[in-house]
Amino acid sequence: MKKILFTVLILIFQITQIQAQTPAPAKEILSKALEQAKKEKKKVLLMYHASWCGWCKKMDKSIEDASCKAAFDKNFVIIHLTVKETEQNKKLENKGADELLTQHNGANEGLPFWVFLDDKGKVIENAKLRKSGESLDKGQNIGCPSEENEVEAFIEKLQLVGDFSKDDLTAIRKRFLLNK
Repeated sequence: MKKILFTVLILIFQITQIQAQTPAPAKEILSKALEQAKKEKKKVLLMYHASWCGWCKKMDKSIEDASCKAAFDKNFVIIHLTVKETEQNKKLENKGADELLTQHNGANEGLPFWVFLDDKGKVIENAKLRKSGESLDKGQNIGCPSEENEVEAFIEKLQLVGDFSKDDLTAIRKRFLLNK
């Protein structure tokens, strides 16, 4: 009887561990972020990334930098969805994230790919560098801005979607130019 009880407890523990390691579905993460954005009168910055992506890590590091963090936090609820993982890391992907990436015109783009959403989930802007007047599905992904033209495009996008001071934008510009 003790062996059976012990075996059952081990199985319950293993199932709990597996469930704890399963990432939340993309729609659940997005839904919570939209709810929070509405409550806090913010936009959502949704970043698609992968564990192997060095530029994704640079993007996060730049946003989290002390010189920029407060400005991003003031304007955005920031969330990440994991996509395009290697075969051995597929378990890290958020279920449904690939479908959202396709809806956001990023399926054929590199990573990171990011979008700015209003609190209803409508795309306001995305990571594509495009000519003035072109639709959101045109252009090329700038990923983590590092070149001067990419950083300037990013700054313009931030001005469109957020409330950034001149000092905020100067700090963001300076920090992202370090990504070269």
